[in-house]
Amino acid sequence: MKDPTAFMTALLSFKEIVNANEVPAANVAYVKKEFLSDAGFDPTVVINKSKAAAGLCSWVINIVKFYDVIQEVGPLRKSLEESKEQLEVATIKLNEVQEVVAKLNAELAKLNKEFQEAETDKQNAINEADRCARRLDLAQRLVKALGSENERWAASIVTLDEQIKVIVGDVLISSAFVSYAGPFNKNFREMMIRDEF
Repeated sequence: MKDPTAFMTALLSFKEIVNANEVPAANVAYVKKEFLSDAGFDPTVVINKSKAAAGLCSWVINIVKFYDVIQEVGPLRKSLEESKEQLEVATIKLNEVQEVVAKLNAELAKLNKEFQEAETDKQNAINEADRCARRLDLAQRLVKALGSENERWAASIVTLDEQIKVIVGDVLISSAFVSYAGPFNKNFREMMIRDEF
């Protein structure tokens, strides 16, 4: 071996090559068929001959196991990456939808507030219309009542007009009776009013 340091560096960096899935599957299949199927390719057996060879044997077994794990995990990683990308896209869409929902909720709150104000105005207008209708009804009833009073007042005016013509004579007769009846006692005055007048 010409450069053991470069060889060790190549062995240590081979994990990244396997991790990047750059090892041809045919090479791994060949190693499994030719070396790992051999019972003599065991670090516990090889250590008796050479510790370095036992280390290399152990490294090959572990790299093949690592390759198998990467082959199983690779699709899972790819699926994970795709899922992450889908999650990012879904998160962006979710944020957009949440913004739209927030805007719609704000508009809905504004419309609800305007609706409540309109309902309050409508109810106030209805209440005012009812109050005006009651006042109008009372006014019409008063006008009707006063209309019937108009006839009575007209009749009273005619009666008072006739009475005013004779009031002076009535006052004179009343004062003459009071002057004439004044000197008599109560019993005699009551008898004159009851029997004579």
